[in-house]
Amino acid sequence: MRALTELTDWAKEATKKKLLVAEKIRSMNDDKWARLTTTWIPYQYVKKRKQGHPRPRWRDELSKKIGQHWWNVTKGEFD
Repeated sequence: MRALTELTDWAKEATKKKLLVAEKIRSMNDDKWARLTTTWIPYQYVKKRKQGHPRPRWRDELSKKIGQHWWNVTKGEFD
C-alpha cells in the first residue's frame, strides 16, 4: 500500500528526525542552551519519577535505540 501511495511511515520519519537532532545537539559547543538542557538532570527529581508507567523522556528513546551512552557514539553509529 505504501508503494502505491508513495507515503512514508511517520514513525520511522519521526525517529530519523529525532536522531538527526540528537546528532546536532551532540556536536554543539558546551555553552549552547540546547546541549545544556539535554544533559541537565534536575537533582531533586533524580529518584522521584512516578512509579507505574512514567512518561518517557526524550533521551529514553535514544538510549533504547543507540545505547545508554548515546552521547559518546560516533557519527557513523547514528545512521
